[in-house]
Amino acid sequence: MSNYPEDGNIEFSVLDCNQNTNLNLCLFVPSFVSSYQVCVDGKTVDAPVENGFIHLNLSVKKGTKISFQFDLPVVFHNTKEQNGHISGLIYSKGFVELGWFQNQQNIAEQNLPFSERTLTPIYERFHLNSTEISSTPVQIISDRFNIASSGIGISSSGNYTGINDGNRTNGWFSEPQETSNNSQWVGIGFDNICPIDIVSIYPSSSQGLPQSFTIEVSNNNKDWEVIQNVSGHNPSLPYILELEQPKQLQFIRITSSELSQMDDGKFYMAVGEVELYSSSSKVLSITSDMASISDQISINGKTPVSLPYQQLIFPGEEIQLQIIPNLNNEYTFYQWNGDIQSDKETIHITPQEHTNLIVEHAYSGIENLALGATVTSNNQMLIDPDWMPQNLTDGIYQYPNQKGANGFTSNGLSSQNVAEQPIEIQLDLGSNQQFNQIKLYPRTDCLAEDGTIASFPKDFTISIKGEQEEEFKTIYTAVDIQPEKGSPFTVLWDEIYTARYIKITTTKLGKAVFDNPTVYYLQLSEIVLNNTLNQKENYTLAVDGAKGVPVKVNNKQVTLPYTEEFKQGTKVTVEPIQDDFYSFSNWEGDIYQENPTQQIIMNTDHSLRLNVTQGTLLPHSEMTASATSETNPPDFINGPASFAIDDNPTTIWHTNYKTSGPVLPQSLTLQFQQPENIFQVVYIPRTDKDSKNGIIQKYQLEGLLQDGSWEVLSKGNWPGNNDTQSITIKPTKVTAIRLTALEAVGGYASCAELNVYVDNRMVPSGDKTVLNAVIAYAENAKVSGEYDNAIESVQKSFDTALENAKTVAVNENASQEVIDQAWKTLLNEIHKLGFIAGDKESLASLIEVAKKIDLSKYVEAGQAEFTVALEAAKGVYNDGDAMQAEINDVADNLLNAMLNLRFKADKSILEDVLAKANNIDATTYTSESYNILTIAINEAKMVLENENATQEEVDAAVQSVQAAMDQLVTVDGTVPEEMTSSTNDIATQTGQESTTPKANAAKTGDFVPIVGIATLAVAGVVLVLSRKKK
Repeated sequence: MSNYPEDGNIEFSVLDCNQNTNLNLCLFVPSFVSSYQVCVDGKTVDAPVENGFIHLNLSVKKGTKISFQFDLPVVFHNTKEQNGHISGLIYSKGFVELGWFQNQQNIAEQNLPFSERTLTPIYERFHLNSTEISSTPVQIISDRFNIASSGIGISSSGNYTGINDGNRTNGWFSEPQETSNNSQWVGIGFDNICPIDIVSIYPSSSQGLPQSFTIEVSNNNKDWEVIQNVSGHNPSLPYILELEQPKQLQFIRITSSELSQMDDGKFYMAVGEVELYSSSSKVLSITSDMASISDQISINGKTPVSLPYQQLIFPGEEIQLQIIPNLNNEYTFYQWNGDIQSDKETIHITPQEHTNLIVEHAYSGIENLALGATVTSNNQMLIDPDWMPQNLTDGIYQYPNQKGANGFTSNGLSSQNVAEQPIEIQLDLGSNQQFNQIKLYPRTDCLAEDGTIASFPKDFTISIKGEQEEEFKTIYTAVDIQPEKGSPFTVLWDEIYTARYIKITTTKLGKAVFDNPTVYYLQLSEIVLNNTLNQKENYTLAVDGAKGVPVKVNNKQVTLPYTEEFKQGTKVTVEPIQDDFYSFSNWEGDIYQENPTQQIIMNTDHSLRLNVTQGTLLPHSEMTASATSETNPPDFINGPASFAIDDNPTTIWHTNYKTSGPVLPQSLTLQFQQPENIFQVVYIPRTDKDSKNGIIQKYQLEGLLQDGSWEVLSKGNWPGNNDTQSITIKPTKVTAIRLTALEAVGGYASCAELNVYVDNRMVPSGDKTVLNAVIAYAENAKVSGEYDNAIESVQKSFDTALENAKTVAVNENASQEVIDQAWKTLLNEIHKLGFIAGDKESLASLIEVAKKIDLSKYVEAGQAEFTVALEAAKGVYNDGDAMQAEINDVADNLLNAMLNLRFKADKSILEDVLAKANNIDATTYTSESYNILTIAINEAKMVLENENATQEEVDAAVQSVQAAMDQLVTVDGTVPEEMTSSTNDIATQTGQESTTPKANAAKTGDFVPIVGIATLAVAGVVLVLSRKKK
């Protein structure tokens, strides 16, 4: 870790080491360093310099820190990147080794002891190619700036090719001279007087500086002042003049008095570059928040320049800035931001310090009428789903530097001219639509050889047809079109067209892609159709994403999902709220951007999706991986479970395919070093798009809880493609996770990387005083009879509440809300201990008696009531929560139902009487007396047929029939003797039954069978006299 060479503090850390290991470290010490210190884990160690290097032999372990403190008297450091290379100058009281040396004396000095180093002001030029740039920590820092490039006038005594263009390899050189004693000159002029601290003059790559020369300055280009005389200079080296005080000047020139001789024997003055540095000058830096938009800036009314742009300024200088927006784009100017904020396109500033400005843009797109339209073509590539016609209206634009393709492509052709067989793309909008603008988005991921857009149609027409029309009508003809990078090709009409069908007919193709220059394609990313003239009054903004994620909309905090309506033209700023838990990924939907803050002008309804990373990524070094099946030893990219946590997405865990065929399910397990509160698991499938074998399609995710049990955290399905998949769950503390592939492509399972995100947010613990007091009371109640006498359900809910309260009590992260809810729930359960279980002994006896009753011996009336009462009594008896009042109620109801039961009546006598009566010969008796008997017989039959007839009713019927027979009168007026005799016997028997019931013919007032009388009596006494108060 270092800001070398501006900062002399350099620190190394041992990131990974299983045990103590010997480390040999060799570090070069710059020649200008006058003192240094070496520390290991904060303690100074002896480290002598040998031949310009410090050699250390240390025993280190994981976490060991080695630091170096160097005295680095750097004056300034200026570098420049050009054509993939970096070149520049480091000026110091010594030299810095970042490339090569041109001064052999300086090279030798690096091996001298510090006491013998000259430490004279010298310079070093360095050059790094693109490979070295990525591996060399060169930081561009400067407190002085080269203002020579802002010079407006160059004058000289010879040919001029540029001494202030930033390129030190070209420049100016004089005409050849025959002698060295010759005066040649070159100068630079400025708009205004500038203060200068340092003058740096560099030789040309092919010619040298003069051996003797003067440096002169002027404020009017007439009166010149010599500020330095130089003699005996080495022509191959630059000359650097550092002034003690800044010099005010408007013009500067270098005049030779002794030229340098070159290889051709002639004498020349050659200057590769003049750099002028001013400590009082400041830098105005203007950038765009979207690099793909080619806006320009006009400064003080001059010719516009493209962004990004930098210019030297001086404090107090008034500057006018005007944005020249790119109108051929869906994004428009929104505001100036940075050190100055304004929503005006033209601003006036008077900077006093370095000033950084950002031109921010807003998405101003209006409703896309082509979205979802059906697309067809007469020439399309059918083998690649990423380049099908329907992609032209899917709403997914391809932005510069976006990886991968998405849009339409024709087949490859050998010629740009396709006029004989034009390529047609036709859109069916589904119904007539009104529009006045069409945008054709080019492919941006592959460019032509010259770096411009490739495969865009060069010559084409746009024609339309309405629903009821027969033929297409051409409304636009394009010739020799070459769109700008970062912008769609836009056609805007002043009138509204109405059509259902849009046809683009291409007759000439654009440039070929750089890596295939002889094959031509027609390729587009998206087609957009708009109506910019008819706008609604209000439009809706909908922002989706993970539920509960916080965002700001015009500085108002809301949570997702979010929907709000705005007036047309309203400027809306949407930005995610990022913290230690939420980390912004990108936007999707109407806007696909990687910039967190988005500005939108509400000219249509907008639907966005915010993608965030939730939680903190758990390092793979803090876990181990195992699997139920793996390829081990590895086979190319396929390998063991550890390949899923090696931070290398090109290697994958793959189930074993060598020893057996595809067998699922198979599991991948990650074991953590300690319990982790996991929140999200991200599955990265294999990245080689030529193969999808093993990509999981149906999964189950489990977590190993701290009690040793596995809990299913999530189940689901994935599409089986190369897209990364996320599983978001409720934060759960586990010691391991297990991802099981239930179904996968090809019947195998694979995984490139499995990432785990944890929720380490600490919630302040609340006050647990009341909670602990309630827990103590509850534990005392449990060991007392109060708990034992409670009903069963109360005991169970009491135990649950007590265990939950104890869990909350030991949870350091429990919030006050959780704490309060825990003790309130437990306190409620304590109050319910008053629900005491009742005494069921008497009820049990009564139920046993009732169960012995044979209902077939009783009349139907009362049986239903008895059955219901008995079942209710049984239910209460089996209820562990039954209290005394409930027991008493069901016992009383059952006893009353038993008492209301009535035996069936004895109808045998009635049957005998009716049999005798029916055998009487009616002709023997007078009709009057026989009619009385007939009436009695009919009434007796009704009683006989009545299931619920009482004994009294039966006896009355017998008496009625018997009396009628006794009153029969023969035709001759006498009473038959045999009738009198039989009826007297019946009467005698009937009277006996009425007064002395037989054992098997009880009266209707009998309550229960005789066998149960004693038991019932005992039970009755217990129920009535012995009920306890509970």
